[in-house]
Amino acid sequence: MASKPDDLPMLALIETPNISAPTVDDQARVVLLDGEAFDAFYARMKAETDKHVPDVTTDKGRKAVIALARRVTTTKTAITAAAKGLTEAWRQQTATVNAARKPIEEKLAELAAEVRRPVTEWEEAEAARVARNRAVIDDMRQAATVTLDDTAASVEERGRRIHGIVIGEGWTADEEAEAVAVKAATVQALVAARNRLRQEEADKAELARLRQEAEERAAREAEAEAAREAEEAARRAEEERLAAIERENERQRQAEAAEAERIAKAEREAEQRVRDEADRVAREAESKRVYARQIIEHIKQVGLGMIGGQAYPYGILIRELTDKIAIDDSLGDMQGEVRTIRDATLANVQAAMERQAEKAREAEANEQRERAAREDAARAANRAHVSKVMSAAKEAIMTCGVTEDQAKAIVMAIKANLVPAVTIQF
Repeated sequence: MASKPDDLPMLALIETPNISAPTVDDQARVVLLDGEAFDAFYARMKAETDKHVPDVTTDKGRKAVIALARRVTTTKTAITAAAKGLTEAWRQQTATVNAARKPIEEKLAELAAEVRRPVTEWEEAEAARVARNRAVIDDMRQAATVTLDDTAASVEERGRRIHGIVIGEGWTADEEAEAVAVKAATVQALVAARNRLRQEEADKAELARLRQEAEERAAREAEAEAAREAEEAARRAEEERLAAIERENERQRQAEAAEAERIAKAEREAEQRVRDEADRVAREAESKRVYARQIIEHIKQVGLGMIGGQAYPYGILIRELTDKIAIDDSLGDMQGEVRTIRDATLANVQAAMERQAEKAREAEANEQRERAAREDAARAANRAHVSKVMSAAKEAIMTCGVTEDQAKAIVMAIKANLVPAVTIQF
């Protein structure tokens, strides 16, 4: 699709004195590699955009501003695309192009924003106006809702506020028509709600008056009944007091007997606890000694390289001694003996592991030296073989009447794969 004149970049403002029919790449090259040329081009473009007088009061005027800003942006895009599409020879000047491109893009982006600013400001102001008017309409519509917390007074006050809203200046015809309709409906709904609430409040006041009279009659009757009940309660209270004294005397006699039995039982239980504790301490001490002897035997087995009757590497043996054999109160008075045996066994195992590691390192070093010697010998043999094959090829070519240097050059060319369909078999 062909571009509209308003969409074309403004690259024609770039002077290319030594090129009769410059391409986009030619024009981009001038401003990308010559700062003064870009400044002159930017000044001409700025003068071109400054000649335009923006008119945001009409749709045509706003479109003209947007089109002019789009031409500036299209110019920036064209220069950026040309910079990205340079040939291999131009890639040698990447640093220069990239250094020039960024300030160009920034200045052109700023100019595009400056040119479009009148429409942008108009759009922002229009959006704010629409939002304000929409907020007024929404407020009037929501005001028509009457909740359980509303009273006739609150509804009447809200109705006065809605009725006082002025609609006109700053409103479109459609907005004004909608606002007028919503306002009328809201005021009508609030008037009906106010009248209904007034009647309900009057009914509630009458009901409250009747309820208060009934409560006063009931209070007088209750007071008389309370006096009669008080006399009966006093009589029953005296009878209950005398019965309570008798019950308390009986309870006291039973409590004294129970306390004597409790003391005798507590003494018997205390004597039994002393005997049980002595037995428990003796059993626990013997159990700890048996457990300590088992740990000592296990440590000795680990020192011999065995865990559970199986042989294990030194690393696992060390972890067994350090992580899984705990020296704590469970060993009783044999803690010190177990710790001494464990530490000695751990030192022996660590020393044996170090000797094994040293032997492994020596074997690895010997293997590396032997491998390096084999690789050196293989490389030397290969070089000798290649030299022998190339010398034979050179001598064979010399039989065709060429000099030794020429024959050598031919062999080197064949080896470098510079002669099609000809190879040397090593």
